[in-house]
Amino acid sequence: MTNNASKLPKQQHYVPQFMLKGFAAGKHDQVWVFDKKTGKTFRTTVRNVAVQRAFYDVPVPGGTLSLEPSLASFEGEVAPLVKRIRRERSIGFLTEADRGLIALFIAAQRIRTQQWRVDFAQASAHLAAHMRHFAKQMGLDPNTTVGIPRENLSEEEIKLQAIRMLEEAHEHVPYLLDKTWILFGNDTSFPFYISDNPVTLQNSRDFGPYGNIGYAVPGIEIYLPLSKDLCLGLLCPSFEERAREIQAVASAVDKLKVASKSELAPKMSPAEVLLRGIDTGAVVPSVRDNIVRNNSLQVKYAEQYIFCPTDDFGLVRDMLQKHPHLRSGPRMHIGTPGMRQEDN
Repeated sequence: MTNNASKLPKQQHYVPQFMLKGFAAGKHDQVWVFDKKTGKTFRTTVRNVAVQRAFYDVPVPGGTLSLEPSLASFEGEVAPLVKRIRRERSIGFLTEADRGLIALFIAAQRIRTQQWRVDFAQASAHLAAHMRHFAKQMGLDPNTTVGIPRENLSEEEIKLQAIRMLEEAHEHVPYLLDKTWILFGNDTSFPFYISDNPVTLQNSRDFGPYGNIGYAVPGIEIYLPLSKDLCLGLLCPSFEERAREIQAVASAVDKLKVASKSELAPKMSPAEVLLRGIDTGAVVPSVRDNIVRNNSLQVKYAEQYIFCPTDDFGLVRDMLQKHPHLRSGPRMHIGTPGMRQEDN
């Protein structure tokens, strides 16, 4: 879309303010910020973080190409859903259309970050270097051979590629809707973090050189923290299938017991709690280990900044001390053609 640059907001957020407000404290919507590059912390308003000047603007003949107005309009549709989830502590009210909006928001949020751009630029440079090296081995001049890219893309070229990818974000929605959606709660004193790259993925399954990170990969877990005490999880359906198998076995065993169900302890099993959350949209309580795991993912995925309602960043400091490479966000490695693997 071409716009008059003077009418566009100068400062543009790559993590929306309505998301950051779920991790703010006080009447001025302030968050504590940990800078992974410097190791320092500071406090500021959500207006001042996860933001960059003209982040979605590209000058073109006759005006400015910008996604800022479209993104702002889209955020206006998603924000009320997120706020209602926070208020009701449930995703049970979400319609199919609502889930589609949130799924699109997740797909877009993963692309619309500074981390994505830095990673894309580095991966493009590595790919170009591989292709130029291969061309030289073939006796070709990489500077004149058609199809061999330059190693260093300009900032505007990277922006344009990001815009193209954002316009294609809807293609990922079916994969996200196919997942099992669970709202995890946090009743501990240790709040959920959110970072400047808040959509995180992990997978405990090993698929060797093909990698295990991707929306359609079996075993994938996708997380988006919504507030200091709520985190949305989109999990591979195999997790739900396993929980139902466990619960079916438990129910069969119960039927064999002499004691009636009323005589048994009323405490629900972990599988029952999980399935209730899946079936009704109610909050599934998280134990501290799960909260630490989710916060660890935010630390790993963050390009530079991690946000929290309090100055509670002991986990971040411990992780950076043990793993200094985490001072930047995850990077895509390019080796054998066609192989891509995230450094997580």
